Parts: sequence; C-alpha cells; structure tokens
Amino acid sequence: MPRGPNLLSRTPAAQGVFDIIVEDGFVLTELAGIVDVLRLANRVTQNESFSWTYRSMNGGQRSSSSDAGVETEGLPDRPTADYAFVLGNAEFAALEMPMRHVLKAYSGRATRLFLLAEAAAYYMHRHGKGSAHTTHWENRLALSEEVDASDWGDQLASDHEGVTTCAGMGDRKTHV
Repeated sequence: MPRGPNLLSRTPAAQGVFDIIVEDGFVLTELAGIVDVLRLANRVTQNESFSWTYRSMNGGQRSSSSDAGVETEGLPDRPTADYAFVLGNAEFAALEMPMRHVLKAYSGRATRLFLLAEAAAYYMHRHGKGSAHTTHWENRLALSEEVDASDWGDQLASDHEGVTTCAGMGDRKTHV
C-alpha cells in the first residue's frame, strides 16, 4: 500500500510572531488555548515557525484569575509582532490603561489584533463598535445595563476594520 506524503518533509510554514497581552486577573484557559496551539504547531512541523512574548502594561509577573503566574515584558511603543492577542480579564477595569496603549501602539501597523471576551467588550463599549463585533454573552448582559447592547453581534468571532473580537466561550446559552 502506498504511503501518503510525509507532513514533516513539506516546506515549513511562514514564521509568525505573537504578542500575548495579559494583566492581573487574566483568563488562564484563553492563554493556554493560544500558547498550546502554537507550541504544538512548532512540535508537529519540527520548526520554530511560531514565537510568542507575554506582555503587560509595565512588564513583570502577572497572575491569572486562578493564581497561575506568567512573567511578562512591557508593551512596546512600536510593536513588531505579526499578531497580538489581548486576553479577557476577571476585572474589567484592569483593561482600561493597557487597552488604550494597545490600540494606539498596534493600530495602523501590520499587526493583526485579536481581543478576547472582556477585552472585546471594553473595545465595543468604549468605541461604539457593538454591531460590528462580538463578546462573551456574560459581558453583553452586564454591559446592557449601561448601554444598549441589543445590536451587539452574537457570533463567536467577528472581524471589522482590522480588529477581530472573540467571544472566548460559547456565545449562546442553552435553555432547559
């Protein structure tokens, strides 16, 4: 029986540099979901095609909402990453200053920006981008007390004007 093509003999994928932006209270499952995919892709291809840097507003140790820690570098003034992910956070207010800096530093560059859960909600709320983007259903419910969120998207991810917002988890509640 003939064998299929060997995946490891193919030309390696293009390189990808990722900035993963966290602050105290970040969601560990979101971090693991990103890093494990990149790590496994490097392992399967036997190439270091993807690299990542953990970043925070001022650098240093950051703790997740489950007390797992990660050492970070500060946010750059002129980022060179191909992709940047801003993780959700147990504390919505913890995102205010980093999000201002992230949007200023990463917008208008070749970096592809992904905002997860609360980071997406922050962006949508502060920039009036509700109908073009999405966030976790819990964020939509909480923010609907402050703003009209009835036209906010309910898809798992939405791309508009160079920013991709992601719900982070299943966006639709199951009704019993």
